[in-house]
Amino acid sequence: MSDSGDLGSNFIELVKLIMGYVSLGNKFLFVDKPNKIITGIVGTLLIILAIFGVFSYEAATMGDKVKSEQELQQILAAGGSITLDDKDLFADWTQAKGNAQKNGQAQENQETSDTVNIPVDYVSSVTVTLTWTDEPDGTIFLIKRLENQPDEFMLKLTSPTGVTVKSPDFVANARGQSQTITLNMEVSHDSYDSTNGTGDWTVTVICGECGDQNPRVGLLGRTDDGNDYEFGVEWTYWVEE
Repeated sequence: MSDSGDLGSNFIELVKLIMGYVSLGNKFLFVDKPNKIITGIVGTLLIILAIFGVFSYEAATMGDKVKSEQELQQILAAGGSITLDDKDLFADWTQAKGNAQKNGQAQENQETSDTVNIPVDYVSSVTVTLTWTDEPDGTIFLIKRLENQPDEFMLKLTSPTGVTVKSPDFVANARGQSQTITLNMEVSHDSYDSTNGTGDWTVTVICGECGDQNPRVGLLGRTDDGNDYEFGVEWTYWVEE
């Protein structure tokens, strides 16, 4: 219910309460014959006072609101800024999601960068997940004689404004298995003009040591100089209802 609806309902209840007390007082003052004229006069005066009080309160409240808006305009006109957070800006909004997938090939001890464009406004968070699968143990003449060593990766995510998050160290997969690395970045906004988070995000895949296929017996092995990978980027953003 709106504030005006609450105000009207409360005012009606107040009038009922006033008339009840006036009627009760009239009975006590004029036991033999209640005076309806006095009751009406007193009740009318009290109702007038109640109306005056209600509208005075409303005027004061609106005056405060207008004053606050004027102050905000003066701050902005003077080149100042107003600090808000996402709870203030998007209190009645909902969140939606978008995503993108890419893949590539990493070379040992090198890094590869790719961009993902996020075309929407009011981005609230971005998450990137890197996945790679190492080769199984190798064979020579159909006999499994090679043990594949793990591959190492790091991941870095950079926003359109240059803010960066990075995995703290290299992550290695279990022998012959898949492995993932996930990074997340929260995005904040201080006004509806904010474009923070909109645009090209850079995903950098850093390949460390790629474990070779080492022989269990003998000297023959295989060199591993890279690995394929894929990554997915998911973002959440605010949408006005």
